[in-house]
This record gives sequence, structure tokens and C-alpha cells, in this order.
Amino acid sequence: MTTNKRLRSKQYPLGIDLKKLPVGVYWHQRDSYWYTRYFEGGKRKNKRIAGKKATMLDLWQAMDEPGLKTASFQWMFDKFKESAKWESLSSDSHKSYNNTVRILQEIETKIHGTCLSETDRHKWTPVLMQSVIDKIAIETPTTSHRAKENISALFNWGIRRGHATTNPASICELVKLKPKQRLPSRVLVAKLTEFAISGSNLKPHTKGSIPKAIWKSLELAFLNRLRGIEVRHLTDAHILLDGLMCERSKGSNTNVTLWDDRLRHVINECVAERDALWKKQNRPYPLRPEHRFLVVNNSGDCLTKSGWQSIWRSFLERAIKAEIMVEEDWFGLHDIKRRGTTDTEGTAEVKLEATGHKSRAMLPIYDKSIARVKTPK
Repeated sequence: MTTNKRLRSKQYPLGIDLKKLPVGVYWHQRDSYWYTRYFEGGKRKNKRIAGKKATMLDLWQAMDEPGLKTASFQWMFDKFKESAKWESLSSDSHKSYNNTVRILQEIETKIHGTCLSETDRHKWTPVLMQSVIDKIAIETPTTSHRAKENISALFNWGIRRGHATTNPASICELVKLKPKQRLPSRVLVAKLTEFAISGSNLKPHTKGSIPKAIWKSLELAFLNRLRGIEVRHLTDAHILLDGLMCERSKGSNTNVTLWDDRLRHVINECVAERDALWKKQNRPYPLRPEHRFLVVNNSGDCLTKSGWQSIWRSFLERAIKAEIMVEEDWFGLHDIKRRGTTDTEGTAEVKLEATGHKSRAMLPIYDKSIARVKTPK
């Protein structure tokens, strides 16, 4: 007589009589949850139905109530993973979403003895989401930001497809991350720029390809000592006869970076590649220069803040995998302004004029150069 495979397990929860389990219910030993199996598209798939604290009644109810599965957040996430949107995302984004849902799977609830991801998503409220984000932030503030971003994106995707009516994560308050005054080394910036240029020469959305916006933004931020938002808002209207006009945010002074070969090259590349992309798309050419953005995405549109953050995060993660940098080297485009300010030759007054800052008190935040002094006589 063959013994049921489930009955041979020695790590199932106490209080569960395995001989009385509903047909098709199995115990996942490694991750400690109950699941069932089903076929879809000719392939067998596993479906989590309850956490380790579930009772026998909970398991029977989970199998008897088909609506319980389709109403859960986990169900919507599974649908998301079957969508064209999921296929368009990078492997790094897949990992990020999976990590977020794994966190939700570890949060136990009193409903059916299941984890949070298995509960009815239609009953999720902003208050519930805030408590979840706050709980994550206690241990890892950075992860809480990523979790809020991913959960909100999933609900937005679900709303557009009739799987949700509201986004309970959209108004969640995040713990403010203390900004770090990072200064990437010259060698690292040079290697990353070279890596970005190499990947940008490949066909977009193919293995190893990197959006052209990456290397252009690196160069523009460094040469002009610009913030990320200032780079994204550059247009043909900023191209002058003697240089590139830099309109700065946060009350800083507008100035002009005079042309040199390096700056002229990146601007010419921005204009040429953007115009070629628009021509290929048969897109109308904007008559007003302020409507023609210099740094665009692969679709030819102006880069949004979230769009930039997505491709930048993916770029640095790939650079780490390629052993160009380590995780401790992680920095933002804003830090490139700090590198550019530090490398600007001249006195404090010269650097202050180059950055556009009105207050000299701001200079130490961006100028990390070390003074060279003579010995006393």
C-alpha cells in the first residue's frame, strides 16, 4: 500500500489531521504555507491558499469559496505576472515586485488564518496600508519606499483592468530618508559612463541594452552641475550661441555653461537621436523649442521622475552585477552635481557662480574638494 506523500511530512502544523485534508491541499515545507494545484494553459501551477496558522475549517472554506481566491491581492498579483506589462519589465523589477509580495506573505492576519496577501484586496484601506508601510520602515526604511511604490503600481494596474476600484497605498506617508552626501569617484563615474554608452549602442529592449538617456544625463549633470529635474527639463530653448543655459530650481541663479567639445558633443547627440526617433515614429515636430526636450526615453517622450528612477535603479543594479561597482557605491544623479562642483577649478566664488547657488552656505554641501596649502615660511 502506497502512503500518501502528504502523510510522510513531519513538519506540518500541529492540530491538523492530514487524513482529513480537502482533496488537492498540500503543505509547503520550506515556506510553511498551504497550497493547491491547478492547470492553466496546459501547465500545472501552485496556488497558496492559507498560512501556517490556518485551521482545518479554514482550509475547507478556502477550497469551497472560489471567490476567496479571486478577491485576494495574491490573485491580482498572479494576474499581473501573466500580463504584457510584466513581460515588459526588467528582471530587476520582477525581483523587486516578488520581494514586496513576499513581505506581504509573511504578515499574518486573523482572517481565515491567512497572510495579508491572501486577504480580500477590496477591503484594504489606506489605514491598513499605512500600518504595513510603517511596520516595514521600522526595520528597513528604504524597503518601505520600494514596497509602497510596488503596491501602489499593482493597484493602479488593477484599476485599469477592473480588478480594483481604489488604490489604498496611493496616499501612504513614507519615512523621510536622510539624504547622504555621496561623492562618486572620478574613476567610477568614467566607468559607468563608458558602460552606459556601450549598452546604448544596442537595440532598445534587447539583452544588454541601456537607455541612451543614462549616459546623456550623466554627462549633462556633471558638465553643467545640474540636478536631475534640471537635466530632464532641458530643451532646445536652452541651446544658445555661446553655450547651454541652465535654469536651476530651488531659487538658484540661472547661468550659462560655455561650449567645449565635450558639452557640444552630448548636446548634438541628444538632438540628433531625438529627431531621428521622432522621424521614425512620424511624430509632428514641435515648432516651439521649449517643447523639444533634449533627454527623452526610448519612446521619444520627456522623462518623468518615476521613469528616470526606474531606469537608473536598473542601470546601477546591472553595473553591480557586471562588477563595475559594489552596492556601497550606490548614488543618485544629484550626486553627479556634487562631483561636477568638486571638480570645477577655481575659487569658492567661481564654484558658487558655476552652481548657481545664492548662498555661500550651500557650497560645502556640493564642493568636497580638499584645499591645497603651502607650508609656513
